[in-house]
Amino acid sequence: MNHYYLNPGQRYIYELMPRQLTLIAGRRFGKTDGVAAPYIKRVVTNMPRGKSAIYCATLKQGLTRTIPGTVAAIERMTGWSHGIHFFVGCHAPKATGFPEPLTRPYNWEHCIHWFNGHVTHVLSQDVKFSANSLTLDAALVDEARAIRKQKIDEELLPAISGTPGMFLDFPLKKSFYMMTDRPLLRAEQWVCDREASSSPEAELELLHAIELYAALVNEGYPLWAQQKQLEEINALRTACHLFKEYDTLTNIEIVGADYIADMKRILPERIFNISILNIRQKRQADGFYSAYDPERHTYVVESADVVDNMRMEIKPTPKNRIRSTFQTWDFKRLQEHSCFLDLDLDPKQSLNIAFDYNANINWVITGQKKEHNGVPALMVLGSMFVKEPKDIRDLCADWAAYYEPHRSRCNAVNYYYNQTAKQKKYANGGIDEKFHETVRRELVSHGWRVNCVDMGETMLQNRKYFMFVDAFKNAVDPLRLRPIYLFPMFNRENNEFLLAAIENTGRKNGRLGIEKDKGEEKLADSEENPSELRTDGTDAFDDLFMGVNSFHRDNAPMIPKIRFI
Repeated sequence: MNHYYLNPGQRYIYELMPRQLTLIAGRRFGKTDGVAAPYIKRVVTNMPRGKSAIYCATLKQGLTRTIPGTVAAIERMTGWSHGIHFFVGCHAPKATGFPEPLTRPYNWEHCIHWFNGHVTHVLSQDVKFSANSLTLDAALVDEARAIRKQKIDEELLPAISGTPGMFLDFPLKKSFYMMTDRPLLRAEQWVCDREASSSPEAELELLHAIELYAALVNEGYPLWAQQKQLEEINALRTACHLFKEYDTLTNIEIVGADYIADMKRILPERIFNISILNIRQKRQADGFYSAYDPERHTYVVESADVVDNMRMEIKPTPKNRIRSTFQTWDFKRLQEHSCFLDLDLDPKQSLNIAFDYNANINWVITGQKKEHNGVPALMVLGSMFVKEPKDIRDLCADWAAYYEPHRSRCNAVNYYYNQTAKQKKYANGGIDEKFHETVRRELVSHGWRVNCVDMGETMLQNRKYFMFVDAFKNAVDPLRLRPIYLFPMFNRENNEFLLAAIENTGRKNGRLGIEKDKGEEKLADSEENPSELRTDGTDAFDDLFMGVNSFHRDNAPMIPKIRFI
C-alpha cells in the first residue's frame, strides 16, 4: 500500500470506523481522499463478492465529480488501477478471472466490478427507484445536501439490509456514510438535523476502547486479550452514529495558509463562513422573496438517458497496462464545463440573459420560457458570476464557453438591461464603454446574435416586491383568467448560490414602501457583514424576470415535456 496522509479529522473518522457517519465539512477538507476512498477500500476488501452503493444527487453529478474523484483517490491510496484491479461501468472481461458477486447485477453500466468480486452500484435520485430490489451491504452518499431526504428514507436506507449470513464479523456491514459541504439552502438543513440521531455516548465509549486496545498492544498483553478487546471495539462500532463537523482549517497542512487567505479575500463573508469555516447559518425569517418555496420553485432534470450514451472503448496498449478491451464512461467529455447535459434547455429557442454590474462581483442569469405542468413559466436555467479582479468581459467569455453547444444550434440571445448598464468603467476593467456595449461586443465576438433590449428605468423596489409575491404564488388575473406573470422555476443544480441569495435576501421599510435590504453590499468581506449572501445576483434575476415577462420577443415553440423529480 502507498503512503497516504490523513489530517486529524480524517484520521479520527478512520480510526473510529463507525457504522454510521454524517460528515459536514468545508471545501478542501478532503472528504473524497480522506473519507470516501478509505471507506470504499475497506468495504470492498472486507466484503468480497458483496454489494455496496455510491448514491449521488444526479447521475451527472456522480459521473462528473464523485466517481472520478473517488476512483483517483483509491488508486493513489492502494496502487490499484482502473482496467486491472477494477472496472468502472462494465463487467470485468473474462480474461481477468474476477469472481462474480453473490448477487449479479442485471445491468453493469452503473456498476464498478472489483478484483475480488465485490460490486459497487452507482445510484442517483434522478433515476427513479434506482435502489429498489437491491440488497446492499454498505452505502456512501456524496454531496448529501443536494439530495432530498425522502429519497434517502424511502429508497436507499431500506436497501441497506446486508447479504444474509455473510460478513457477520465486519462492523461496516450495513454501514451508511453521508458526506456533504455545509448546507446553503433551507431544503438542505435536514442533514444538520441528523445530529439528533447521533450517538455521542457510543463515540466516547468507542474512543476509550480504542485507546485501551492500543495500550494492550504497546504493553505486550497476550493476543487473546488483544483480540477480545478488538471484538468489543467492533461491537461498539456497529452501535455508533458519528456526527462530525469540520472546517477547511483542519486540512491546512495540505491546502496551505495561502489558500485560506485567498478564500478569505475572494469569497463573500457568508460563503467563507459556510464553505471554509463550516459555520451554521441562520434562516432569513422575513425576506424580500417571502413567497418563494424551494419545493414548488426548484427542479432537478433527469440526465441519465443522455449520460448512458457517453461511453468509450479502452484497448490494451503497452502504456496503459490493461489486460483486455473494455467499455467505460467517457469521463473527459463528461467533465467538460458546458451546457450539453442541461436537458432543460430548449435547443430551438433563444436564450434570455440579464446581468448585475459591480466592481467586486458581476452576475449573469440565463433563462427560457416554457410550460411547467401546463403553466407558462420562466425556467432559470443557470447563473454564474466572477469576482475581482475579473470583470464582465471575463464573465461574458465564461458564459459563451458554457453555452457554446447551444450556440451551434441557436445563436440568438436576448439581453435585457436597464439604466444601470449605461454606466462605465467600474465593472468592465475601466474601459470607456457603457456596460451594455461591453456585453454586446463580447458576446458578438464569440459568435452570438445579440438582441439588446433596453428596459428603461429600474422598477421601484416596492413594486418588485408585490410582483414577486404574485409570481411565486402564481396569482391569476381575474379578468383575463390567466396567470399575471410567468411562474419562476429554478434548476437547482445550476443556481446554488442564486437560490441561497434569494432565500436570504432581507427586506426593509423604505421611503416608498417595502425595499430589498441591500446593506450587505456595502459591507463586503468585512467581519460585520451579516450571514446572508449579497443581493447582487438577485438583482440580475429581477431584470431577467421583468425582461422575459414584459419584453420577450422570441416566438419559438415551447417544449412542454421535461422530466422532473
